[in-house]
Amino acid sequence: MKHTSGMLVAALALLPVAVEARQVLSYASSLPPAHPSSVGIQYFADQVAAETGGEITIDFFPSGSAASAKTMLSAVSKGLVDGGFIANIYYPGELPVTSIISDLSFSNAGGLAMSAAITDTVLNDCPACLAEFEKIGIHFLSSYGTPPYKSMCSKLESVADPAGRRLRVAGEEMGHWAERIGGIPINIPNNEAYEAMQRGQIDCVIGSTAWMSSLSLGELTAGVLDLPMGAFQRGSLINVSTRFWSTLDDKTKALLSRLAIASVAHTVFTYQEQERAADALMAEKGIALVEPSAALIAARKDYQQAQIQMAVDSAAARGFADGQAVADALLANLQKWTVLIDGKELDETGYRDLLIAEILEK
Repeated sequence: MKHTSGMLVAALALLPVAVEARQVLSYASSLPPAHPSSVGIQYFADQVAAETGGEITIDFFPSGSAASAKTMLSAVSKGLVDGGFIANIYYPGELPVTSIISDLSFSNAGGLAMSAAITDTVLNDCPACLAEFEKIGIHFLSSYGTPPYKSMCSKLESVADPAGRRLRVAGEEMGHWAERIGGIPINIPNNEAYEAMQRGQIDCVIGSTAWMSSLSLGELTAGVLDLPMGAFQRGSLINVSTRFWSTLDDKTKALLSRLAIASVAHTVFTYQEQERAADALMAEKGIALVEPSAALIAARKDYQQAQIQMAVDSAAARGFADGQAVADALLANLQKWTVLIDGKELDETGYRDLLIAEILEK
């Protein structure tokens, strides 16, 4: 299923961009400015303005000020905004193919390899993924995966024993996991998690430990379960409307494609930075890191294997019959990127350059 696009040749991507008239792009996200994805989007906006000499500028509207997580798809496709961070957890019916990739989150052993594998798969190995975005008037440019999630709980007794606890989850596949370990899944956006935990509506948040700083969950967390619980792979980071995309020449398209990949690197490394800050916060506040039981470790291993068939079956139920090929492509790319990254001490620049070389230039 490999395919390439001439517009993404490296030499073309590095040429100066000429835009006939100054364009202002509106870009929306439901997440707050300090969230790693918002930091990545702002980086994209800054780089676009710098590399086009201000001929294209991006007005970024975070925190749901222009569109919520649940209305983002229609906001972009209908032109209410020119681009937006799309959490496809809320759109399994509209994005059944891309949801296969999202639903394999328990295969995520680290944000660097999985983020690379997701974007590589969508752009180069999954024409059906691109087609379902284009069908609704959206041009996909890049995505990412968070570092593996963990469970952060307001009470220490809830950490090691999830049975009967109300667990904040994101989507069906994370909800299935919560049920398997005896928890009660509560599906809410992560920007609502703080208030829900504060009010006692949930006992634990399954998410990135980076949220202890970026979403202030460290103020409410008593303990963290040291067990990877999947990850968020349902965030298409940089997407623009096909109407906006059609106004651009090939040089500008190549530039935005390159900067969209660079924004993935910036997002992933922001997550890493915030996770280090979370580790320091845990030490400062005395937040306990709790070892999982053997039963929980075994349950996680079993669920990782079961997730593949579940993802394929879910896609089939939504009308896409070739889900196994998409799952196989992602897992093959994950293995490829694990080999490319393992043993290398990559900084953000090195990671960015590797992404561009392997995803765009090839």
